[in-house]
Amino acid sequence: MLERLTPYNAIISKHPVFQLETRRLPSAASPGALAGVLRRRGLWLAVRIAAVWMFLAGVLYVFFGDTQATPLLRYFIDSALAGTLLIGMLGAFGGLYVDLVSITVSLDAISSEITSGRWTLLRLANLREAHFTLAKHALAQVKAWRAVSGVVGIRGAAVVLLAVALALNWVETQVNGNTNGLFILLVSLIVVAIPGAIFIIEPILRLRTMSAVGLLISSHNRNALTAPLAGFGVTLAIWIAQLLIISMLGCGVLGLFFPVLVLSSGLCGLPLMSAAPLIGLYAFYDLLKNYSLRRTALRLARLEA
Repeated sequence: MLERLTPYNAIISKHPVFQLETRRLPSAASPGALAGVLRRRGLWLAVRIAAVWMFLAGVLYVFFGDTQATPLLRYFIDSALAGTLLIGMLGAFGGLYVDLVSITVSLDAISSEITSGRWTLLRLANLREAHFTLAKHALAQVKAWRAVSGVVGIRGAAVVLLAVALALNWVETQVNGNTNGLFILLVSLIVVAIPGAIFIIEPILRLRTMSAVGLLISSHNRNALTAPLAGFGVTLAIWIAQLLIISMLGCGVLGLFFPVLVLSSGLCGLPLMSAAPLIGLYAFYDLLKNYSLRRTALRLARLEA
């Protein structure tokens, strides 16, 4: 399943340029290798971070906590929620790290091929510009995969801690004799499931988009000094654009589904309200990625003229 998230899932992974370049990267020689990196630095890292956070919370409770003023279950619920907030914020800002890494590894992907004259040789071999662009795009993703997997792990830890908090809250309701605890737990899991999943895999979607943007910059700017400045400027503009998109979609969806939320006790409205802005952000990423790849291929085609 994890192999489907890797660049190898694309048909272009069979391209000779992609296969030649990945031979120089032992840790990315196959889809299984990249999936293993995602498993170790993503999924298992998330579990380890969450476990360490809860362990440290327990240590603090034993040595410094007021066992009479704060019940044990409530303390661990609050600790898990605090970890969700802090680690989630760290993971959200990790998106900027993903952007910078993705653009950095692709800034010279096209320009170096042109300045070295290699693109001229590849063109004589009747290599299509679109296929070459897609191969370079997949290769840039491979180079940034380890960094992105780490951000996935941090975000996954925040989601794991949130799930722990919900589970402990259900246990607390059972202890207090609340018969609606299971219903509340199921509703809460439904509400956070879709946004949580998108929050975890969003760095991979961001990687695909920003590496394509880096290729576009590389195809137009061959200056090693100004290309990073252009990449930083484009990254800043994209962050502003995505914040505006999330804000507008969030307000629009809130107004659209608020009656449904009230009438259906949140079972239909809440998941849609929480997921729609993120789905809109995914559409923005996909449009920007496809536009960047098309413009890069067109730029290469114009160099032939």
